[in-house]
Amino acid sequence: MVILGVVLPWMSDDIGNSISGLTAGVSVLGMIMILFGVLGLVMLIPGKRGLAIGSIVFGVLALLLYLALLGLSSLLTSLATLAGGSVSTGFGLYIGFIGSILLIVGAIVSRSQLKNVAPAPPAAAPPAPPQA
Repeated sequence: MVILGVVLPWMSDDIGNSISGLTAGVSVLGMIMILFGVLGLVMLIPGKRGLAIGSIVFGVLALLLYLALLGLSSLLTSLATLAGGSVSTGFGLYIGFIGSILLIVGAIVSRSQLKNVAPAPPAAAPPAPPQA
């Protein structure tokens, strides 16, 4: 969902223009968000505790960036209203925000489940050969 939020509209105005994370001028932020989402998911796949921490870090970074973008969107909406226009926050920011929270929660759950898994017991020694 972090990655999906990048391609969906981030902001739109009253005449039908909209921008997303892949729009020219904003594409660097979009690529950073895609990078955070991909790295966060890839670090969950192997199932190692250390990588789950990395996934939490990338989820938090994505969350902070989406929070900053939501704040900027709110500011631009207020400024447009003062100027007599209409700008609204697109649902892509909300989807990405929720996705980053889910990435963090999934990484925490994955890490806690890995903590509860006991290591495999050592293999038993083979029986001694019979003595004649």
